[in-house]
Amino acid sequence: MSRTMIGHRVRVDLPHRITVTAAKPTGHRVALGLDWGVNTLLTGTVGRLSEQGRVVTDGRALRYDATAISAKLHRLRGHREHLATKRTHYTALLAGLAATDSRTAKLQALAVRTSTEHDRVCTRIRQLNKTLAWSAARWAVDQATALHTTVVYIEDLATLQARGRRKGNARLSGQVRGTVIDAIVHLAAKAGLAVVTVPARGFPAAAPDTANSPT
Repeated sequence: MSRTMIGHRVRVDLPHRITVTAAKPTGHRVALGLDWGVNTLLTGTVGRLSEQGRVVTDGRALRYDATAISAKLHRLRGHREHLATKRTHYTALLAGLAATDSRTAKLQALAVRTSTEHDRVCTRIRQLNKTLAWSAARWAVDQATALHTTVVYIEDLATLQARGRRKGNARLSGQVRGTVIDAIVHLAAKAGLAVVTVPARGFPAAAPDTANSPT
């Protein structure tokens, strides 16, 4: 809970929860299928179930381009590793010096400054990861709503990792993808859309798992 004074009034923000009935994972005729990309993060297309029971699509690709932000994350991760190496180096040097050594105070100051900068970069990376994930999720749900779909199919991360495809995208971590799925589930529930995870292409087929849950 937070309180803010506005003039002579107090504005109070109270946390609340809204119960949403989960959409059924079956019985849909128009769906948005999402695939994990590299620089695009998410690619998708719309599929429709014909009267003959076949899935048809116009082939139009939908892309969420994350090139700019993923490049920035890549640079920040490189800087984080550089700072971690420097911090380790300073720690090793301090271990070999006596407390009364004239160099000790300077090295301690450098170690503290490096550690503080490392923490700042880590915080920035976490913030960017969260921003990226929720932006991608918002894009996906907006696309599904605009195209009048009722369900979103997305590749199961477990099957991607089992096939080693996670290594194909060094600039976007699996943690970001996990947050994307959680955010899509949250936003889709509000929009009345079902979310179903499916095995990655080439992975042995299994029963689809509905990721939709009340929020």
